[in-house]
Amino acid sequence: MSYDLVARRVPRASDIRRAVARDAPQPRPADDEWRAMGRLADALQAALPECRRSESRAGGVIDLESPRMQVALGADEASIMVPYWTLGTGADDVGRAGTLAALLITRGGFTVWDPQTDEIIDPGRATQQVRDGYRMMAPAALRAIGGDGPRRSRWRFWTRG
Repeated sequence: MSYDLVARRVPRASDIRRAVARDAPQPRPADDEWRAMGRLADALQAALPECRRSESRAGGVIDLESPRMQVALGADEASIMVPYWTLGTGADDVGRAGTLAALLITRGGFTVWDPQTDEIIDPGRATQQVRDGYRMMAPAALRAIGGDGPRRSRWRFWTRG
């Protein structure tokens, strides 16, 4: 389970819910779109420097992955996912998701929606909006998955007896 932010390029902020509901497959980006995606991914990566970047031109997506967050960037859609066990020292990552959302809005022309709170993210308040939404949703999500953090393996295959 993760706390997700969904971004689409839509004419008006109120249209994002319909755009997400349609969820049509994205065509392969044109050359100029791919270059623009690369520039936006550079800006996102600067805000998330520990991430690993992978690109699939055929799939039309650029992924940025860190241990505590994942960003998927397409020509007309993007998403930010933060696992619900990102608590305590990982709380800064939740705020960074807000920073990434603000970059998608200001540099990428996206509308970003938080489906957990049904709010459109405001770039001037993005960090606080995401922190507040995460803080509201995380306790129930953690109860639903049966814990308060990532589970450690209980297998002890390296010992006998």
